[in-house]
Order: sequence, then C-alpha cells, then structure tokens
Amino acid sequence: GTNLHPFMPYWLYYNLTDDDLNAIVAYLRTVPAVENRVANSQPPHDTVPAAAMPLDLTAVPAPEMTDENYESAMRGRYLAVNGGACIECHTAEPEAGPGPSVIDYDRFFQGGRMFPAAAFGLVGVPGVPEMIESSNITSHMEFGIGAYTAEQIVRVLKEGLDSEDKMICPPMPAGLMQAFGGLTDEDALDIANYIKSLPAGDREITSTCELPPPPPMQ
Repeated sequence: GTNLHPFMPYWLYYNLTDDDLNAIVAYLRTVPAVENRVANSQPPHDTVPAAAMPLDLTAVPAPEMTDENYESAMRGRYLAVNGGACIECHTAEPEAGPGPSVIDYDRFFQGGRMFPAAAFGLVGVPGVPEMIESSNITSHMEFGIGAYTAEQIVRVLKEGLDSEDKMICPPMPAGLMQAFGGLTDEDALDIANYIKSLPAGDREITSTCELPPPPPMQ
C-alpha cells in the first residue's frame, strides 16, 4: 500500500493494454533470481505522500488523420507515450514543481528535463555538462528536430548517432548496445513517424552534451 515514487513511470504504464501488462509480468517471471539487497530509499525520495495521477492521453498530441503515415504514427504514439519510451524524458517537470502531474502538460516533448552526468559515470568527460538536459524533439525547425527525416530518427534510436554522426548522450538508451538498439525496424519507424507528427514547440535547449568519438575498431 506504499506509494511508489514516480521515477517508476506507473503513471504512464497505467495506459498500457491489459495484454501488454500481462506480457510484461509473464516476462519478469522468467528472469533468473539474483541475490541483491537494495537499500531503502533515501530522503527526499523516501516518502511519497500521494500517488501521481495517470497521464491524460487526451492532452497528448496525436497525428492528424490526414497524415499519410497515420496508422504507423498512432502505433508509435502508443510506444512513445503509453510505454513511456519518449514522453517521460523529453518533457520537463511542471514549472510549479513536483505535484500530481509529473510532467508539464504545456510542453510535451519539448525537452528540458535534467539528469546528473554523475549518474552515468560521465563526470569530467569533455563535452559533457554536470547536468544533461533532454532535447526538444518536436518538429520545430530551429529548436527541435523538424529537419530530421523519419529514417534519421530511426538511426538515432537504433545506432545512437545524430544527423551529424555524433553520439547521443545518456540517458537516451540509443545505440546498438542500448535498449533502443533492440527495437524492431517496424517499431522504430512507428516511433519516428509519430515524432515527425508532433507540433512544433518553441522551447530552446541551450546546454549541449557531446560525447567524445568512440575508439577506432581494432
């Protein structure tokens, strides 16, 4: 009966289908047991007075029915929103601070959520700020990724490389050895078509994060 911290995106998973929820449970029951006692949550995350409200899907952008990739984009919306693949990290917290709504309903997908580089072992790495700010991934041509094609977005997801062949910074799990690298081609394209359908948001992300290039292959 204890309220979970919304770091666990139950407020998004609420909108998954029963079939998908049951499939996740079925998979987790196949994971081998590991003896690892996790420490109790530390302040200020040890007490959550109330559960976060489920995401209101009616407030989240949906592709226009006239979109030539409408069906694909709608499948991508389910993955990017209900499954939390994109909306959680690429939407900032409400300006009023944490509350019943975990993300800012006025700035979906416009970036601005902050992540400490220390959490990813990147302290002191050239090109990486102490706090990594998520990108604006709306269709804004200057502040977002409106110039990206769907194929380029797929490459970001599956290969972890942007349009200039630069590596994508954590916490984005993009690339061959990361979670999104295992997406099927169809799912990656569906997500890309949904991202392409997003209305332009004018939030400018001023901080930059550039990982050094990987070492040459031996």
